[in-house]
Amino acid sequence: MTKKMFVLGLVLVTSSAFTGTAHAVEMADGVMMKKDDAKMQEEALIQTLMKQIETLNAQVMMQKEKAMKKGDAMMEKKNTVMAGDQMMKEVDLYQGSRGDGVSKLQMFLEERGFLNIPAGVAKGYFGVATKVALMKYQTSVGINATGYFGPLSRVAWKRHMGAMKGDAMMKKSDAMMKGDTMMKKDGAMMEKKEVMKEKKDAMMEKKEVMMEKKGSYEAYGPEKLSHASSGKVVLFFRASWCPNCRGVDTDIRANLGKIPAGVVILDVDYDTATALKQKYGVTYQHTFVQVDASGNQITKWTASPTLASLLLNIK
Repeated sequence: MTKKMFVLGLVLVTSSAFTGTAHAVEMADGVMMKKDDAKMQEEALIQTLMKQIETLNAQVMMQKEKAMKKGDAMMEKKNTVMAGDQMMKEVDLYQGSRGDGVSKLQMFLEERGFLNIPAGVAKGYFGVATKVALMKYQTSVGINATGYFGPLSRVAWKRHMGAMKGDAMMKKSDAMMKGDTMMKKDGAMMEKKEVMKEKKDAMMEKKEVMMEKKGSYEAYGPEKLSHASSGKVVLFFRASWCPNCRGVDTDIRANLGKIPAGVVILDVDYDTATALKQKYGVTYQHTFVQVDASGNQITKWTASPTLASLLLNIK
């Protein structure tokens, strides 16, 4: 009996020990699972924070790009203003040019008395009037009258600017700029007028280009000698009472389309052009004189009966 009770007690003790051990293992597993869950939550939090950091970095980069673009725009505007001040010093100007450099050239030519731009007409476009005025200025300072503002014209311009000993020209420029500001206050009507004027200038320029391409026969005018800078100019001393002159005049008008590109024939009244006759030694009507842009004689001949014959004598 006592032996059986001992065995039973031993079984109970062993069972209890196993049960306690199993419970301890189960508790340890629970702790490990909780640690794993905590670690997973921590990793998930880290991933979320990393995504937020990436988003913030992207936003910072976008703001930097915007700031850089704004800075570039301001720098470009600054460079544009500076370019306007340097235009006359560094950039060649010619017919068709636009901008502050042209405006400064036009104001300079006005100051010297070679150009007169009507009130209400905006400056800044190099048209025919500006070219003619520049040629007059070039002639006055002893350089070739090309109508092209290049290195030689720039040297002459600097010399005159130095001779002015002051800011007289700049003051006039400021005054004209203020005048332009006042005119802008007139509103949309003035702006529309300027747009119409630009369109008209463009049409006139296109028309002149077409005329230059076709060649022309037109009445004499001293400003038309400038065509010789890019073509040929011939003076036709014609008398209305001269039969031979009438014959050539009729033939030229009947064949205007055959006048080569760049050739301009100027009709000079033999009976009234006394100064021109003396200058070129013309003593007989039906005389032709080819000249350069400065009015200097290149060649002279008489008695061409037709347009074709006239053209053969041009050099």
